Amino acid sequence: MQKVIQEVQTRLHYKIILPFILLTLFVALVGYAIAFYLIAGAEQERFNNNVVEAARVASLAVVDQERANLQFLIELVFAPRNELTGAPAVAQAIREDDTDGLRQALEPYFQRGMNRDTVQLDRLIAFNRTGYSMVDLERAPPGTTDTGFVVNPGILRLDHFEPVHKIVNEVHDNLGDKYAGIMLLDNPTDPQSDYQYYFGTVAPVIFDEQLVGGIMIAMRVDQLAEKLLMRASADSLAFHTMDGDLLVWAIRDGDTAVSTIKLDDSPHMLDIADTGDHPLLTTIKETNQERGVILDTRNRENVQYGYARLDIRSMQVGILSCGLSRSRMTDWDQARLPLIGTTVVLVLGIVGVGFFISRQITIPLDELVSTAREVTSGNYERRSQVTSRDEIGMLSSAFNQMTEHLVDLLQKVRADSVKREAIVQSIPDGLIVCQATGEIETMNRAMYDFLGVKQNGRAILPGRFHDLPLTRDEKAFGARSRDMYVLGEHSMRLMVSQIVTAEGHYLGDVYVLQDMTDEVKVDRMKSDFIRTVSHEMRTPLTSIRGNADMLIAGLAGPLQSEQHSMVQTMSQQTSNMSRLLENMVAISGIESGTTKVELEPTDLKQAVEEAIWPLRKAVKAKKLSLTTDIPPDIPQVDADRIHLRMIMKQLIDNARVYTEEGGITVRATHQPDDRDFVQIDVIDTGCGIAPDLIGRVFERLVRGEQSNDRPDRGIGLGLTIAQLLVESQGGQIWVTSTPGSGSTFSFTLRCAHEKDPEEQPVVEAA
Repeated sequence: MQKVIQEVQTRLHYKIILPFILLTLFVALVGYAIAFYLIAGAEQERFNNNVVEAARVASLAVVDQERANLQFLIELVFAPRNELTGAPAVAQAIREDDTDGLRQALEPYFQRGMNRDTVQLDRLIAFNRTGYSMVDLERAPPGTTDTGFVVNPGILRLDHFEPVHKIVNEVHDNLGDKYAGIMLLDNPTDPQSDYQYYFGTVAPVIFDEQLVGGIMIAMRVDQLAEKLLMRASADSLAFHTMDGDLLVWAIRDGDTAVSTIKLDDSPHMLDIADTGDHPLLTTIKETNQERGVILDTRNRENVQYGYARLDIRSMQVGILSCGLSRSRMTDWDQARLPLIGTTVVLVLGIVGVGFFISRQITIPLDELVSTAREVTSGNYERRSQVTSRDEIGMLSSAFNQMTEHLVDLLQKVRADSVKREAIVQSIPDGLIVCQATGEIETMNRAMYDFLGVKQNGRAILPGRFHDLPLTRDEKAFGARSRDMYVLGEHSMRLMVSQIVTAEGHYLGDVYVLQDMTDEVKVDRMKSDFIRTVSHEMRTPLTSIRGNADMLIAGLAGPLQSEQHSMVQTMSQQTSNMSRLLENMVAISGIESGTTKVELEPTDLKQAVEEAIWPLRKAVKAKKLSLTTDIPPDIPQVDADRIHLRMIMKQLIDNARVYTEEGGITVRATHQPDDRDFVQIDVIDTGCGIAPDLIGRVFERLVRGEQSNDRPDRGIGLGLTIAQLLVESQGGQIWVTSTPGSGSTFSFTLRCAHEKDPEEQPVVEAA
C-alpha cells in the first residue's frame, strides 16, 4: 500500500519532468544543428559577399580611372600658352608641327600627371593628324633622371590602334569623340625591348575648329592592377581577355602588391585549355549587369574568385577577376567546441531548473493563499507552487496564468512608456507638450538645452508656452518668416500641431522648435560673399563698359566694321554681367532678410510709368512697341514703390528678351473680390513657353531653351526675384502661355484701403 501511495504521489512529478527532459534534449540537439548550419552558412555568405564587393570595387575603380584620365586630358588639350616659360599652346604647337615647343608645353603637365594620385601617368604621347607621334614622354625608373621621366626620340605609328584610328579619322559615336582602351606599346628607341600593356585614353586636339592631332595618356596595366588590388583589399587581381586568357596578374605581398605581366604559358582564367566555351565565361560575357559580379564557387587552391566585366566607355573589353584567400574565413573547428560547451551548459541548466520547478508541486495549500496575498499586495514576482490534481491545483494554475498575463501587460505598458519617452528625449529638435489650458506638461532634453537649464535641475521654468523667451525673428524673410523665432542665441523654426483623440476630443498642443542657427549663418555668409564679389566686380565692369562706349562713339578714333562689332559685343556682355550681379545681390538680400519691405499707398499708373521709362530705349532698339493700359480710376495699391519698379523691370526685360516681333503691353485691372486686389499683366507676343516648363519658370536658374543663343540672355534669376518680391507684399504671381503666341505674366497687389490686421506683423517682420 505504501508503494502505491508513493507511486501516486510521484506520478505527476514523473509526467512533468520526463517529457521536460526529453524536450530539452531535443531542443538542444535541434538548436545545435541549426547553429552549426547558420554559422557555417553565414560565414560562407559573408565571405562570398567580400569576394563580390572586392570585384565590384575594382570594376568601379576602372571607371574612376577612366574619368580621371578624361579630366586630365581636358587640361592638356586646352592648355594655353605659358607666358612665363614661353611654351606655346598645345593645339597651336601640334598645328605648326613645333615639336620642341610641344614638348616644352607638355613636360610640366606630364610631371603633374605622374604625381597626381588619381592619374599616375606612365606615358604621354602627342601625335599629329596622320597618327605619327610628335612627343613621347615616359616615366623613368626611380633615380635614373632628375625629372623622373625620359623623352623617347623615336617616332611611333599609332593609327593602327583603334582609338587613335578613330581620332585621326574624326569618328564620333554616341559617347563623344574621346576613346579609351588597353593598348600594347613598344619603345621606339629600343625595338628589341618587350612590349608593354597600357590603359590609355585618347582625345582629339582642335585648332580653329579643325582637327590637328591628338593626345594619349596612359598608365601601365601592371601598375593599374596593383593599384586596384590595394583599393579592393583583395589577395589577387587579374585582367583577362574576352576569351579568358590572362593579361596581367597582381598578388598581395603583405601590405604591398606585386604584378606580373602575361607570359606565353600564362594560365587560363578557368584553368582549362578551351577557347572560351565554358558556361562561367559565357555567363560573364552575356550578363546585362554592367557592374554585376559573377561568383566562381569552385574551390581552386583554397582561393575563391569573383569575376566582373572590364568596361571602358560602357563597352566590355575584357574580364576582371578578384580572388580572396579562404584563410579569411573563420575555421569551424574553432567555433565548434565553444558551441558544444555552451549547449551542454544550457541543457544542464534547463534540466536543473526543471527539477527545481517540479519539486515545487508538493508545496502545501498555504502556498496558494500566501501567493494570493503577495500578488494582491503588489508582489507580481510571486507564483503559486501548488500543482495538485484537485480543484485547488486547477485554481493555482489559473491564478498563475492570470498573474503572468497581468505581468506581461504591465511590462508592455512600461516598455511602451520607456520607448516613447526615449524617442521623445532623443529627438534633436525642441519638443514641448502643452495641456488644453496652455500649461506646459513636458519638454524633451533638447528643449532644456535650448533654454540653458539641466533637465533635472531646480530652475524655474515658465508655466505656459507663451511665457517662453521666444521673439519673432525680424530678419527672416518670405513665407518662412511666420515660423522663425529667436531663443537666446538660437534661430528657431516653430511648428505646432493639435493633440486630438480618435473621438475628436482636443487634449492640447505639441510645439516643435527646430534649431536653424547654422542654416541662418550659412545664408548670411552666402549673402556677404555675394555682396563682396559684386562690389569688387562692379568697378572693373563699369570701367570696361565706359571704355567700350567711348570706343563705339569714336572718341579713340574711327573703328573698322569688325572692330566696331567686337566692341559692341563687349559692351553688350558687360551690360549682361552687370544685370547678373544686380540680380544676384537682389536675391541674396531678399533671402537673407536685409531687403526690407515698406508698404505704402502707391499710385499704380505713376509707378508703372516710372518703372518702364528706363526700359523704353532697350525695347525700341529691338523695334518693339511698349504700351500701357491702366484705367485712370484704378485704385491705389499697398506696395513698396522700389520693389514694384524692380518687379516691372524684371517682367518687362524678360518679355523683351523673348520677343522678336510685335510688342509688350502692361495692363492693370481691378479685382473687387473679397480680398480687393489689383491685377497687373505683362503681355508679350514672343515665342511663348513650353507646357513642360510653365510650372518651373519661377524656379531659380531655369531658362527657356530659346535663350541659349541670345546675346542678352540671363541665368534665370529675374522671375525668381519677381516672385519673391510679389509674395513679400502679400500678392501672387503666375504665367499663362501658348508656344508661338506669346506669354502673359500676371501678379496681384492689395488695394491700399484693404489691410489685414492679422497679417501686418508678418509683413513688418519681413
